[in-house]
This record gives sequence, structure tokens and C-alpha cells, in this order.
Amino acid sequence: MTSLSQKYINLGDQQICHWHFNTIKSTQDFAREIALSGTSPFYITTDHQTHGRGQGSKTWLSSPNQNICMTLCLPLPCLPTGILISHICCLIGQEIEQILGKTLEIKWPNDLMYQHKKLGGILVETYKKNLLIGIGINVLQTQFNIQASYHATSLSLIADKDYSLRNIELRIARAIYTSDFNIHHIPNGYYKRLIGFLQPVSILYKDTLLNVRIERISTDGLIVFKTDNTSLNLHHGEFQFMI
Repeated sequence: MTSLSQKYINLGDQQICHWHFNTIKSTQDFAREIALSGTSPFYITTDHQTHGRGQGSKTWLSSPNQNICMTLCLPLPCLPTGILISHICCLIGQEIEQILGKTLEIKWPNDLMYQHKKLGGILVETYKKNLLIGIGINVLQTQFNIQASYHATSLSLIADKDYSLRNIELRIARAIYTSDFNIHHIPNGYYKRLIGFLQPVSILYKDTLLNVRIERISTDGLIVFKTDNTSLNLHHGEFQFMI
């Protein structure tokens, strides 16, 4: 990692420590190191992340100085997994919608999409009684590798304009740290944006292509599909969306 800056920022009624790096392997991994010291809340941003992590074993690739790569740490709210993840997705999605002026979609569990192309991803982890929220948003990048070009987009590609990375980072941090986590159900805004909710969608499950619809998300984070004659309660990684 190179070129660290550190300062405190007032967000709501809290003073939040902000670490920024020119280059870092992973904001999520560094957040774990800081959390071990008992420091919370704080957030970490970087211009270039060399070994970003996505959901499960996936990696998050991002061009230097083009996109949002950040991790926020706060005390772990006492909420079921499904409610926690959906609430965070809505907070970040709503903030990006205000910046962009367009409605986004959510691909379960935590991908932000625009017209079925991936705009960003959110990685929610718990660690030592802390909540770590890793966020990657494509902002200024307009060229992707051949494989990703069919499935990825960015704020600049959508709106044909440039954006300030620092401004978006601050807006996201403010949305998270000033949020009331006293909620008891999956937000309606999550279902409103969820691809396949009460609509036909195809999934690959146990090497079989199924036509299903999403019936609901359970509070413990399972996705509940409805077929013609049964329901499937599945974890992430047990199936693949065919979108």
C-alpha cells in the first residue's frame, strides 16, 4: 500500500475516521486489520485496489482512478442477515439513483444493475462485532475487457458525463453512517428494484434450467423461488441466474 492520508469527518452526530490510499491490495482486508484494534466506525477509500474481493471467491476488478473502491466499518447492528443486506443495498442504490437521476435494479443479493448491466457490487461481512461493507461502483470507466463489456456499465457510460469520486464516496458514507438501522423487514424499495421479483426469470439449478419467479427474501438471507408446483429456498452459490 502507498500514500496514506487520514482525517476525521463529521457525518451526522459522529466523527468518522477516513483513511485514503493511492494504492492498496484490498480495502476490505485492511478494514479487518483496523477493526482488530477496536477502532470503529471508520471508512477506507483508494484510487487503486489491486486484489479486490467480491461475493464468495470472486474478485473485483477496477481500473485505477476510475471507480469507487471503499469499505465502511461500523458496530454490528442486531439484525438478521437478509434484512441487513437488503437495507444496505437500498441505502447505496438510492444514493446512486439521486446522483444519476435514473432508477437502478438489484440482482440478488447485492449487485447494483442498470438495464441488466452491472454497475456495482456490495460485499457485507461481519468481523469481531463489526459490520464491514465493501463497495465497488463503476464511475468513470468507459472501457471494459471483452468478457465484461457485455455485462458491465458505469455512471459515465449511462449519463455521458464525468463525476467526482470523492463526492460520491462522501455521499455513500453519509448515507450509511446517518441511517437508522432499526428496521424489522425487507425494505419495499429492495423488492421494487429486485430483478425477477414476482416476474418470470430463469435459473440454472443442479444442471437444470428452471423457469421461476422470486417470491420473497427470507429474513435470514435465503432467496425463495416459486415454480409451478413447489418452492425452492436457496443460498447464494447454489444456483445461477440466466440473465
